[in-house]
Amino acid sequence: MYLGSSSTLTVILASVQGIWNTTAGSDSKASTVGTVGYGTYPSYGAPQNLFDDSNGTEYYNRGNAYNESNLIAGLNTGFYVTVHDCQSVLTGFSFVLKNDKSNHDPLNVTIEGSNAGDLTKGANWHLLYNGTTGLLNIKGRSGEGFPQNINNSESYLSYRFLITAKRGRSKYVIYAGVNLFGYHG
Repeated sequence: MYLGSSSTLTVILASVQGIWNTTAGSDSKASTVGTVGYGTYPSYGAPQNLFDDSNGTEYYNRGNAYNESNLIAGLNTGFYVTVHDCQSVLTGFSFVLKNDKSNHDPLNVTIEGSNAGDLTKGANWHLLYNGTTGLLNIKGRSGEGFPQNINNSESYLSYRFLITAKRGRSKYVIYAGVNLFGYHG
């Protein structure tokens, strides 16, 4: 996978916000901590875990599933995050898995960029990518998926990732991390 002269981008951990019931171009709906109910994630599965440099923690999101294992649980969920210090050009990414059941794996994602102060408004986001997470053909159950290139030359302060497909029936979509590759614009 060619990512050019890209390096790993650092995110502001306090800026990570879990979201659910959200599609590309629409307003973001914040996820909340909880063990049951729509749009929740357990306290041990917070979205900040994606950027804690540990493959031992994960982000869980239930989405539109109340507490049942099904094909829609976790779809149209994800997060938005602000990159540290300045605008950056996102040129690639990779998802990271923890040793867990494969039916939780996110398989497709949309990625949007924004320079707006209000990240809840869909009109403030610009679509950059709609495709695979790089996890479809992963053989092992832990570690980094195949890096994916993004054809992007615009710089943004924040990025929004939304899961649009997963591998199977489950109560959540679960992943351990997301690596962002790019350069400062």
